[in-house]
Amino acid sequence: MTDVVSIFEAYATTQNWSFAYGSREILDYETNQKNLTSGKYILWLFPFDEKAIINTNVGVVTDWDLSTMIWLGRKFDNTAASGTRSSLDETQKQKYDRRLLAIREELATLIKTIFCSGNYELKSARIRREINVSSTNIDFVVCEVTFQEL
Repeated sequence: MTDVVSIFEAYATTQNWSFAYGSREILDYETNQKNLTSGKYILWLFPFDEKAIINTNVGVVTDWDLSTMIWLGRKFDNTAASGTRSSLDETQKQKYDRRLLAIREELATLIKTIFCSGNYELKSARIRREINVSSTNIDFVVCEVTFQEL
């Protein structure tokens, strides 16, 4: 099996994004350590769950399905210069228009690039938004993926 974490980290590097790997409990700590500036993206990769695929005819593990959550967030401040205006009284639609749609498009491109490369079979992907989950003024778009290495 290839080092899947390094693939995501390399992608983040090519995009000039910050990268972090770990559980939800250390999200704020890790994002604070990155010293993100306004408009900067961070790719957060959660630990993988692995499920054995067993050939029942011979009783052996033939492969593994991997599942994880990929969070892509963008630091925003309440300034017009940053291009990522925010306000406490924004509606959900304003958040979507101002930040979340752009983040979602970046995440969709990441999914296509990594999982349509021929090395993996994407079995499922589900995208949702996580708003105001970080104390560092970052809204995230989240993708839960399940895939198999070919």
